[in-house]
Amino acid sequence: GRRRNTNYSAKIDFDILENLTATVNTGQQFENNFNGKYFSRNSLFVGQNRGGLAERYTDDDLFTLAEGYLTYHKYGDKATWNLVAGFSYQEDQFESFSAQLGNFPNDELGYNAIGYSADIIAGLPNLIDITSTNSPVNTITAGFVRGSVNLDDVVTFNVSVRRERSNKLGANQQTGTFPAIGANLDVSRLLPDLRLGRLNMRLGYGITGSIPAAYGLANDLFDYTLSGGGMVFKRRDANPDLK
Repeated sequence: GRRRNTNYSAKIDFDILENLTATVNTGQQFENNFNGKYFSRNSLFVGQNRGGLAERYTDDDLFTLAEGYLTYHKYGDKATWNLVAGFSYQEDQFESFSAQLGNFPNDELGYNAIGYSADIIAGLPNLIDITSTNSPVNTITAGFVRGSVNLDDVVTFNVSVRRERSNKLGANQQTGTFPAIGANLDVSRLLPDLRLGRLNMRLGYGITGSIPAAYGLANDLFDYTLSGGGMVFKRRDANPDLK
């Protein structure tokens, strides 16, 4: 098999005022996998009694990030202030396709013989495994504010609030607010007589959240059966309260 990864990003900083900078940052990551497997007609493990087993698999994974924010710095004799406020957007999408068939006249062509499988000729659908998946475009949008003040290079206080929205979650629970506060004390500067190289004491508290790795957990789930000439049925109801 082979894997291809493509990454690019761009960042622009623009000084609006002496202490105010605007930043735009964007990036994208694309990954493609293309694999082939073949197990011999004489296999005693995978593909046993299948007359050879061939599989082809490919998938595409795309991730995009874009954000813009303003940064304000103010330097003083005793205190340094920093404030950041902005907006962030990210999305990802995944799709894949795989086919697995068996029963070949010989092993010469390996997985490239998948189109000549006798399972197709004999009409044995129970031995043919073909799957195709495509995720929704999953998005996370967020607004955020971060602020900090450094007092004489000894004590630093920081606070942040981030408000996020994810369409992976239930319709009633797609937004969340995540605050955090913290403080840092540089003991080596506070007590210079101790001749400490560097000693920091930090204290922080915050709230965070996690988004499910699986796709579609908040959506209706449907399935398909070949019995009775073919039928679509609902396997699971949507969960509007997934949070």
